[in-house]
Amino acid sequence: MNPDTFESKLALYMIGLIEFKQALGYKYNEQIRLLKKFDQFCLEQFPEETTVTKPMMDIWGTLNPPECPGTLRNRVTVISHLAKYMASLGKNAYIYPTSECPKEPKYVPYIFSEEELQRLFRQIDCCHYSPEVPNRHLIMPVLFRILYCCGLRLGEVRRLERTDVDLISGVLLVRDSKNGNNRYIPMSAHLTDRCRDYAEQVHGSGSQSKYFFPAPDGGMISEINIYTNFRRFLHKAGISHGGKGKGPRIYDFRHPNVKPKTKSFYSHSLT
Repeated sequence: MNPDTFESKLALYMIGLIEFKQALGYKYNEQIRLLKKFDQFCLEQFPEETTVTKPMMDIWGTLNPPECPGTLRNRVTVISHLAKYMASLGKNAYIYPTSECPKEPKYVPYIFSEEELQRLFRQIDCCHYSPEVPNRHLIMPVLFRILYCCGLRLGEVRRLERTDVDLISGVLLVRDSKNGNNRYIPMSAHLTDRCRDYAEQVHGSGSQSKYFFPAPDGGMISEINIYTNFRRFLHKAGISHGGKGKGPRIYDFRHPNVKPKTKSFYSHSLT
């Protein structure tokens, strides 16, 4: 970490925290961005301060609409970790009580009925060929099955590379998951077969893209692409989206038991 990246009098502690976290195996990318913002905040409002103080956190920990509580919690938490790191080195630092952060409004997840899932996957499988997005009709049926059957987050399925999908053993390697860790996800035999057929159709003719679900330009498929198709499939399946916070989100789209079973609903009915 380049010391010149940070300019406030807390710079060396921030660099030390980053190096400590990365040594533990964390990517720490978003936290570095927040630490840089905090560094500029200190430089502008507390240029002579050499530690984290309560007056500093009284300002930094203020919710600024339209900022959501989750965003506030994230930026307060990383500075709380900074203060704990400084305290571990013998520095007197104020550790902000993150429990005092405003709570996120609770969202009630949408539970799809078996009949709704049958209708929805019927529409996903009817996804037609488009010259503008030539692989869409091949990508969507497999992508949404992996989302549902394996419990992946949207970003995780988008980032899947061809080498992350073991078509022999039927295991997905999910890189940079929550907290920057990697994990392995087994697929059912039927889903593995679908992935093999898909890979042969999409990547079998010399595809240059490294992504298992490529965008038309060969890059990573976009989130808006997946979400737009999800909304379209819901509409065609007669499942009301209902607007923000009132209907099924793509984050609700996962099987309640993500461990593949030989005779599970998703192993047979969704093939």
